[in-house]
Amino acid sequence: MLFEIVLVDQSESWEGALDYCRHHHDDLASLSSNRSMTDALSKITGAQTQYMWIGLRFLAGRWFWISGDDLIFKVWSSDEQLQCPAQNQRCAALDKNTKTWTPRDCEEKLNFLCV
Repeated sequence: MLFEIVLVDQSESWEGALDYCRHHHDDLASLSSNRSMTDALSKITGAQTQYMWIGLRFLAGRWFWISGDDLIFKVWSSDEQLQCPAQNQRCAALDKNTKTWTPRDCEEKLNFLCV
């Protein structure tokens, strides 16, 4: 099933964004394919922040999509960042300038993408 990706141009922490998406939409967006990534990139031009939260998180030693999709399709800003991110950078955001994912501090207030 394909969900429409929606940019939410208010700023929340990763958990706040997750709560908002689950209350007002379905979930934080999982960009687990080239198609969903392309769709997301078409929606982010109006974002007020350079980075937007996506539904990708590092827990128990691995990155995973909150949708349950496997992390096969990858668009990281840097390979070394994803192996063992800094303690406070365990939530992923889409960078609208580089069009890649980057680990960020989960408490940072960013715009976000819901489905």
